[in-house]
Amino acid sequence: MAEAAKAKPAAVAKKPRLDCIDGCRFALVFPIVVAHFARFGTSNLTALKLLTQENVLVGGFFVISGYVSAYTSTKLGALGVEEKKVANPELFFWQRVMAYYPLHFVSSAIFAPMFIWVERQFNSSWNMIAFRAMLNFTMLQAWFPKEAEIWNQPTWFLSALTFSNLTMPTLVLPQVAQLSKSGLNKLFMALTGISLLQKVSYSETARFHSHFEHPVDGKVMHPLIWNLTRFHPFWALMEMTMGIVAVRHVMLDTEEDKKKQPMNPLWLFVAAYSSLLLRLTQFDFNDAIIRGVLFVPLFTKFLKAMHRDALSSSPSAITQFFGSKPMATLGSLAFPMFIVHGPIGQIFYKKVIAKKLWGKPMPHSFFPAYLAICLGLSHLVNEYFVKSKKVAAIGGQVAQTLANWTQGILRDSMCLDVDAASNSFGIFDTEGYGVFMLSFETHEITLLAGDLRHWGSKDGVGQLARFWHLKRPVVNDRYLFMRTEGPAIYQWRQCRLDLKTLEVNSVIFEGVDHNGLLTYCASEREVYVVQYVGQGAQLLVASLEEDHEVQLAHQQFTGIDLAEPVSSVAFRLRCKAKLHVDRRILLARSEHFRKLLMADQTMTEIDLTGEAAADVKSFTVLLRFLMTDRWVWTPRELTSTGYSGYRPSAISKFKIFTRTSIAREADGFRRRPPPTAALRRDGAVALGPTAFHRRNTTQQSLERPDEKVLKILGRVIGSATPLEKAPGTGR
Repeated sequence: MAEAAKAKPAAVAKKPRLDCIDGCRFALVFPIVVAHFARFGTSNLTALKLLTQENVLVGGFFVISGYVSAYTSTKLGALGVEEKKVANPELFFWQRVMAYYPLHFVSSAIFAPMFIWVERQFNSSWNMIAFRAMLNFTMLQAWFPKEAEIWNQPTWFLSALTFSNLTMPTLVLPQVAQLSKSGLNKLFMALTGISLLQKVSYSETARFHSHFEHPVDGKVMHPLIWNLTRFHPFWALMEMTMGIVAVRHVMLDTEEDKKKQPMNPLWLFVAAYSSLLLRLTQFDFNDAIIRGVLFVPLFTKFLKAMHRDALSSSPSAITQFFGSKPMATLGSLAFPMFIVHGPIGQIFYKKVIAKKLWGKPMPHSFFPAYLAICLGLSHLVNEYFVKSKKVAAIGGQVAQTLANWTQGILRDSMCLDVDAASNSFGIFDTEGYGVFMLSFETHEITLLAGDLRHWGSKDGVGQLARFWHLKRPVVNDRYLFMRTEGPAIYQWRQCRLDLKTLEVNSVIFEGVDHNGLLTYCASEREVYVVQYVGQGAQLLVASLEEDHEVQLAHQQFTGIDLAEPVSSVAFRLRCKAKLHVDRRILLARSEHFRKLLMADQTMTEIDLTGEAAADVKSFTVLLRFLMTDRWVWTPRELTSTGYSGYRPSAISKFKIFTRTSIAREADGFRRRPPPTAALRRDGAVALGPTAFHRRNTTQQSLERPDEKVLKILGRVIGSATPLEKAPGTGR
């Protein structure tokens, strides 16, 4: 059990690092950096048409963001997310944000005086400046078409990315990770269609061709509609989800798929970037159409092909090129270069600033120097800020703090009840469709079985099992038992979770009427069930070990040495009362007390004042059971708790079957139709590994039989019949 929460299927493989994906980032960021200030580097109209397509290329960044996010957070070779990664969705989100926000914050703070000064040069009010500063530092600018490119223009990307990251841990990753390859293919087509629909809608409103809609002079016919098309976070989410779909398709490759010769990704790379050449032809569709119809789908397929190629025994030249150390290094500069090139470009080329500093904007000949400055500064920022362990530590602390403040906004927090089932390794409880464990070792809550977003009635290992309306579990050091209902009667079942293998099996308690099951509990070797029998109650026991025979009270009492002096053990309860029991009986009847008392031969008192459920009545019933195998109350106790009588009932036996064992049983064994009664759980008294539950006073009372107890004893004592050898018949 020590490894239960950490158990992983043996077939899960380690994810290899994909340096070639990192190398692709530079192939995207460099032409974007060039595009933003290209008109200051050349006057050639043909070159400007070709180089100013940053709105096409940025789609590739969203695809890569989704690709990497899913690769690191979902299972390799299996459906589903890695629960540890998304167990705390708020922390997942804030950690993603803090991966890029520190540099955005510092760069914005450093250049804020310049941005504010420029605003004032254009007569912006202080209220407007404060509003734009708020949008910039909170990364909300992408939601405002008129303000999307305030201050550091490229950082609208971070605004859209932040919204997409917010949806990842609960809405997108878990859902997409559950899809098969067939489902992924259909989803990719649907996402492409939705994205294209919006692009066509915009183009029909404006123009389909770039020479009308995006002239070199930058005068756009419908700027707000265009900004909604290229900046709105929802469309960024579409493209990020495409990247998730793509990587999941590769991660689900079977061994047979891996043996196939992968496609050379070079042709897809060439096709994707060749779509930019359409600007120079009569098919010069606007950026939105090219991005949605050609570049993003082709670039996504290129990433898939290169991923598969990188895993092959002989990767192609382009995969080796992007995975080489120089390209991986340049790829690591993509993010800092994306952040710093805007402010640096404004210093040299924004007219109001350049005129103040240099007398005029820098000439075309300076453009290569500008690119070199951006590259060099990005390297310094990457080495001394992005890679800084101190910055990472501060970012991690901030992410944790924000996750604590916002806990519950993405998913209801899993709070384990104070009286939840527990063993020596952790506390166990259920919520909706899943079974959770709070580990005493790691202090982390882990989903052991089921899925919070998917219901059903299915056995399986770990998160592959499915439940509906789980009831609180009963646990020992090896097994966890739980009852689950379904929307239909046939989906009701009793389940057993093996805490070593995380395997969930449906089980049948043969001899137990589940319609009348009141409560149950488990020790290390037996399961005890209390059920209704007519107007009374019955206690049953089943062994969890094939070679273990349940010993009843009269069998265990034969081991008591009556020559040993009588000594008692007192149980001090919360109400300051004491209950006394013969020490010899505790040693003979309870493995738990045998270990406890043998460890300390001088122990004469057990303190239960800290156990709220250990009241006199409940604990008395429990101790009587311990001595007699009977689940009974005295008439006075029954009357005071709302019961009108009682029916003494000796312990009986039942058997536990799993679905796999049923097939091996005799042909005459027939499965009992599933009942609809729900399990009731009331107050609990715990004795080591065993817990018994008091019946609620609002339930139907037990009725005393007509026969007098003395008459029953008269028929039993001295009769030399099997009745005399049975457990006692009561008081």
